[in-house]
Amino acid sequence: MHISTRRALFASAITGATLVVASPAQAACTVTPAGTPVAGTVVCATTTTTDTTYAGVSPAVDRNYNVDTSTTAFTGTVSTGAIVDGYGLAFTNTVGGTNALNVVNNGSISATSPTAGGNGALSISSIGSTVTYSGAGSITNLGAGNGLDVNLSGTATFTGTVGGNVTSGTGIYPSGIGISVDHNGTVGNVAVTTVAGTTIRADYTAIGVVGSNPAYTGNLGVTNNSTIASLTGALGTLDVGIFVNQFGLGSATIVNNGAVGSATDRVAVRGIEAFLSNAASAAPVSVTGTGAISSAGTGIFVFNNGTGTTTVNYTGAVDTTGTRGVDVLGATGATSVTLGAVSAAGDAVVVNSTGSQTVVLNGVTTGTNAGLVSTASAARTITVGTAGNVTGGNVAIQLQGTGATTLNNNGIIGAASTGLALSNTDTGAVTLNNGSATNHTAVLNGRLTLNAGADTVTNAAIWNTQGVTDFGAGADVFNNTTGGVLNILGNTTFAGLETFTQTGRINFSAGTTLTGPAIAFVNGPGSFIDTTGNATIAGFTSMSNSGTIDLAAGTFTVPAGVFTNTTSGVIVADEGATTITGQTSLVNAGVIDLLDGAVGDTLTINSAYSGTGRLQIDVSGTTADLLVINGNVSGQTVVDVNTVGLGVFDPDGIQFVDVTGAFTSAPGSFVIGEESANPLIDFDVEQRGQDFFLVTLLDPENAFVPLAATGLVREMWYQSADEVFANTLAPSDKAGLSVWGNIYGGQRHTGTTNSQTVNGVQYDADNNIELNRFGVQAGVGYGFGLARVGVTVGYENAQGEGDGEFDGKGFNIGLYGQYGGLTGLHAEALFKYDSYDVEFDGLFDGNDVDGDSTGFDIAGGYRFAVGIVPSLDIHAGLSHVWSDLDDVAAFGFGYEFDKLTSTRGRLGVRGNFGGLYNPYLGATVYREFEGDADLTITNGAFASDLGSRGKGTWARLEGGLGGGSGTYGLNLAGWVDVGDTRGLGIRAGFRF
Repeated sequence: MHISTRRALFASAITGATLVVASPAQAACTVTPAGTPVAGTVVCATTTTTDTTYAGVSPAVDRNYNVDTSTTAFTGTVSTGAIVDGYGLAFTNTVGGTNALNVVNNGSISATSPTAGGNGALSISSIGSTVTYSGAGSITNLGAGNGLDVNLSGTATFTGTVGGNVTSGTGIYPSGIGISVDHNGTVGNVAVTTVAGTTIRADYTAIGVVGSNPAYTGNLGVTNNSTIASLTGALGTLDVGIFVNQFGLGSATIVNNGAVGSATDRVAVRGIEAFLSNAASAAPVSVTGTGAISSAGTGIFVFNNGTGTTTVNYTGAVDTTGTRGVDVLGATGATSVTLGAVSAAGDAVVVNSTGSQTVVLNGVTTGTNAGLVSTASAARTITVGTAGNVTGGNVAIQLQGTGATTLNNNGIIGAASTGLALSNTDTGAVTLNNGSATNHTAVLNGRLTLNAGADTVTNAAIWNTQGVTDFGAGADVFNNTTGGVLNILGNTTFAGLETFTQTGRINFSAGTTLTGPAIAFVNGPGSFIDTTGNATIAGFTSMSNSGTIDLAAGTFTVPAGVFTNTTSGVIVADEGATTITGQTSLVNAGVIDLLDGAVGDTLTINSAYSGTGRLQIDVSGTTADLLVINGNVSGQTVVDVNTVGLGVFDPDGIQFVDVTGAFTSAPGSFVIGEESANPLIDFDVEQRGQDFFLVTLLDPENAFVPLAATGLVREMWYQSADEVFANTLAPSDKAGLSVWGNIYGGQRHTGTTNSQTVNGVQYDADNNIELNRFGVQAGVGYGFGLARVGVTVGYENAQGEGDGEFDGKGFNIGLYGQYGGLTGLHAEALFKYDSYDVEFDGLFDGNDVDGDSTGFDIAGGYRFAVGIVPSLDIHAGLSHVWSDLDDVAAFGFGYEFDKLTSTRGRLGVRGNFGGLYNPYLGATVYREFEGDADLTITNGAFASDLGSRGKGTWARLEGGLGGGSGTYGLNLAGWVDVGDTRGLGIRAGFRF
């Protein structure tokens, strides 16, 4: 707004204020000692001053007091609560000296367009003294001019702590300033500090400090904690919030922690201005602070024409509707700019320097044209912090000048993948680091346009891009490193690129193409490429993969050269029908992975194929994942199989490689490898013509475990029967009631390796088992003459272990009979029923089935009385047992037990030595004539009969104490089995 217009707006308000000025109050200002110039104190109570200069009489109502600081310090005071109105106050140092000129305002000072001693409501001038201002009082200019107006010359210094509100009058420089300090001397620092909770209102500038003498060596500084605003009722008319203009050789410093303007009261031209114009100055320029700035022009303007450093470290939000948010012009000295949030209707941040340049952006930095425009002749470093977000309507970051650039992005650069994230219009080399080894969350959105320098772009975080990124001339390098993610969101071209390294991740959106230079594309170790549909890598001369390529359903087009999947490379194609095309041939030394826990994936290779690596596929039932090769096949690829579900036994074969047309396959091109499969199934590879099939075989170590368990079932009946035989074979002439009982235990190795033929394939089924047995058997008999009959009951337990593990336990009951005495002819018979539970462990864990056995035994012999042996018994026996066992199931296979029989004979000799304990020795030869076990194995529609023919011969050597005839008898024995069945055992019992 033009200044004349703004003055008109205030005219009526100023006139009204003048009309209501009260008549002079009774109180006045007391001068001690009275006289002029004042060499002491002036203390003002409530006073209405006149626009006159004090003439030497106290008390007084004058505005202006001449001051003498040659002999003593001077203090001018507005008492606490006092109101000084009319024309305010002025203290003019007319006789200088080394003593201080102090002003303390704890009341209220107001003026209407004063002139005596200056145009400020409170004016202070010094010709060499040290000036201090303090107090919590307010200062208001109701007319034209400044609020607090300080003029210094010579060697004067000023330290002001403004603790109250300050309001300027109207006007443009040097009027209309809330707090104005002008030093036209040669030496002496200026320091202005405002207090939080106060407000500075002004027409032109809220706080303005000037060092106007080119020879001035003092330092100028402002620390603002107040709120800065336009005059009441005139929103948006304040031209400048704070300025420090240094025309001398000293420094210029602004610290702002207060709000400058607001969204409804924007500063018209500049929020903060720090200006050092003297080219001969080596002093620094600095702007720091946390206060928010709202401007319709520029938020922060910094100019350093000297050789000193330029520093802007501003964390407060800068919001402008003008063309520049922060504008920094440095010269040959180092320039450092650190900012929080900045927004502008143009360029958010502009930094221009000929010396080294450092820019750190830690907030949202956005402009309708550019987020950052940096011009540098020397080296520069630009850092976007983790909270930084730099965007621009046309470009996020614009680089100009010949200086080399290092750009470190730890936050966000660019708003969209289609936009221009970085542009370099000059020849300086650019090193762009997107993220780092410890920061993989930074985001780079959009394209790059670089120039003639040797540029290096390293992506360790996220780069979303599409369109053309032009690296320009020079030896340019792009590194997509570990942790880096390159998202190809549309067709993308890397033009002018000489070196490309890929150890990170590249994500292709559906139907996109990445076009690069005429160099090899190397997907390095640890790298990852992911597609979501059709994807193309173009422009490169060949392709190799040492990382992972995860292909979605669709076509993956690669460069027209050899596509090499190295020993560490993995190509995943587990999402449906996928094709790899464009290559002249594909060499697989790594892994082609179609595993996803479901069948139905098809990978088509449109070229010749040579394999020294692995192919991993899912198999379920009669279907498998399929590799289609439109070319000749050579090498040897190992096939790893994962069975989905329980699988199906399919010896007819499942096709997994289809070599099309007239192409050929070398024998042995695919061989079986690891199987993550049904443990009852083994796979093998069969070549039929040029194609390859998986054929399923039974695992001989696991699939025949239930067949081996029939040996335990067979032995359960004999285990307890042996204990009955031990009782009935012992000589006895006991008449009447008899009772006997045994406890026993032992170990037995039995079974054979059988040949089983299933679907034309012969297997060796290992039915050898080791039985650890124990139990209790007892009986009650009755003898009459040479005959005895009885009932027997018992508990038996057998723990079997072979290729599998199974345990049996149960009870039995039987009838037995004997005929014979201590010598002569004897005969025995037994009929017994056993009921037991068989529990499987290991692969067949969970099968807890019932079984039973029914059998009989007949035996006979002759006991000879020979010499010292009371009897020598020659005996023989024959047993036949029928057994039944419930069905067993595991891993999709069922085992239905059909016929379990056993016919076993024995022939032995026993020497009974008589006496009280009747020790004995015996030897018996056993023959298993028929130990048949038939069962049917099933899996889906498949069924096959299995059988075990348990034949064998072994001998038992036994000795012990058999108990005497007709008396209490102790029964202790031990035995050893040798031959086809091996083992040993012991028993202890009684009979009476």
